[in-house]
Amino acid sequence: MGSTLYTTTSEETARFVKSDADMAVTQTEADAESRTLWREWPRVDAAEAKALVDTMMGTAQVTDPQVDKETYTGLYSVADVVVIENNRRWVTIRQKLIRITTILSVADLPQPVDAARRELYRPFQYDPGYGDIRIFEYKFLDRSSREVCMDDDNITDEQLEQSGYTLEGRRWVTEERGDRTCTFFTFQRKVTWENINEAGNAVDNDHDMEIDGYYSGDQYLKLNYSKRNVAYGVPIDDAEDVVEKWTDDENPATTGYATERISIILQPNGEVFLSRILDQANTDSTAYTDGFIITRNMDMGTGTPKAIVVMVPKLTKTAADAIISTLKSRAVITLDGTTYRNYGVTRNILPSGLANVLIEGRILGLTGRRSNLALGLITGYKMFITVSDDGAQPYLVQFDRLVTESRAEAVIHAQTSDIRPTLNNLRGHRGGRVDYAENMGVWVAFAEHWSETNNFF
Repeated sequence: MGSTLYTTTSEETARFVKSDADMAVTQTEADAESRTLWREWPRVDAAEAKALVDTMMGTAQVTDPQVDKETYTGLYSVADVVVIENNRRWVTIRQKLIRITTILSVADLPQPVDAARRELYRPFQYDPGYGDIRIFEYKFLDRSSREVCMDDDNITDEQLEQSGYTLEGRRWVTEERGDRTCTFFTFQRKVTWENINEAGNAVDNDHDMEIDGYYSGDQYLKLNYSKRNVAYGVPIDDAEDVVEKWTDDENPATTGYATERISIILQPNGEVFLSRILDQANTDSTAYTDGFIITRNMDMGTGTPKAIVVMVPKLTKTAADAIISTLKSRAVITLDGTTYRNYGVTRNILPSGLANVLIEGRILGLTGRRSNLALGLITGYKMFITVSDDGAQPYLVQFDRLVTESRAEAVIHAQTSDIRPTLNNLRGHRGGRVDYAENMGVWVAFAEHWSETNNFF
């Protein structure tokens, strides 16, 4: 029994094999229009099979293919052609078609597939952005769409960028046999982070860091306390805006913080990592009496204080100026419950612009160098014997010393001195002397008294 073998594969004789109705363009929604279609031509003369297959594979695309004399509208890529042999010298040729899309503008692009993501995870801090790259695929495209997709004059970077990302590159790939469609890739880097607000330039994420330090009396003001602001993954064009916002908000008197340092690190991908360390300003305990003790020296003989240094930490310029101005007219100050002579004030300016103010006080009237200027009168502070030129009359000279805070009182004391007798070729005049001890803020007056004596000790 004879039969007719086909020597051609026409559209009219193609038969339906199957369609992959579950193939998805976006890998999230089913393709109801059967993107992949298989059709076949049975009873093809085996002698003609190779030439027919070569012709089919040499055709990249088919427009409006037919199956069982039904037209499937659209442009299809010839993905593959296979030959099924049998023992009667005829074969079945099967052809795989995949429907493709022609891109003329950005509106023609299908929904992209989020194909890959490379994210850098850091368990103890936010991801700073470097390494967070996502790859988006636009699948099943026409070969003729390459120029449109790859040329940013046709489709701009902004049109391709996903929300929160910036475009870093494009790539066009023709898939291997079995598919032979084209895929358009975009490589996008994340630029919007949780700690950047909608304007893209304000940092909302603060990290607080507290270090236990010294305390200021009952105020419990921590000396060492700082806060850190950080901004990760900031586009380099926005870095200046972040710094400007930080500096514009700088007002220690109202915010309670002053910027100590701003660090700017440029990442290899063009993003910027910003970090700001802030000092906590002391806005509550700003009087010199609020200072806490840095140094206290004790008199070894009496066991009582003889010198002290206290510090009022992290003051604004206004608060520091107020302390310095107050102490300018205070000769005596009370520190830690003890009255001291005001020995000086030092302002140490910190990198943040805040200042530590140190106040030094010293006690008068104790042993050592400072005991020579104890307040009060010492009668007979110094005495010596002298004689006239002829040696006939000896004199006892006695000095009474008065240490006082009053200049007038010191002058009156010196004026109580005797008139010196005429001796040693000197004319008689009133003795006495007044000095000012600038470092201690006191007046030292000596009253000089002369009397005849025959006692040579």
